[in-house]
Amino acid sequence: MPYPARVLEPPFDEALLGLGFLRALDRASKRRRDWPEEGVQRLLRILKRPGSLGDVCERFGLFANEREARHVREDWFGENGKGWWPTQPMEALFRKGMTRAIELLRAHDLPLASYWRPGRGTRRAQITFAVSPHQITLLISTPPPRVRAARGRVVANPKVWVITSDGRQRVVSRAGLTPTPDDEPHLPSIPCV
Repeated sequence: MPYPARVLEPPFDEALLGLGFLRALDRASKRRRDWPEEGVQRLLRILKRPGSLGDVCERFGLFANEREARHVREDWFGENGKGWWPTQPMEALFRKGMTRAIELLRAHDLPLASYWRPGRGTRRAQITFAVSPHQITLLISTPPPRVRAARGRVVANPKVWVITSDGRQRVVSRAGLTPTPDDEPHLPSIPCV
């Protein structure tokens, strides 16, 4: 059954999105038992050292292509000195978040499911984890990014629901917006080799 499509335009809010490079980590987490212990320990050491997190993501195969690498490095991690959230410590936040994700994967032996929720009322970026019997959920909450030309195709997904107020004290329920369901990212090789 096709989902009704809509083009998401700035200011990017009211959507639940999967970030390509984190969705690649989600998919790699399904093969977490194949990650060699030595590689995991090396990755954790690298994540604790200062330096470019973009280099770490690239080294472990989380970017599908150069365009995605540039987008994450510049827009998310602010490597160009600007980024979407110039007052937020995004690279440090992601560095700590990736470290915690790996620790949780190893402690609970569950797959990871990562989402991004840009919210109009969100004042600062944060990463939240929730562990259930079936998965570890990682939720990145940010203020809406300030972008001009970026656009993405999202669909009303009947498996995601938002309960909110319409601004006039009336509570409404609607399908959440997510990227098109057939938009799977690449599957990196074992990221810790």
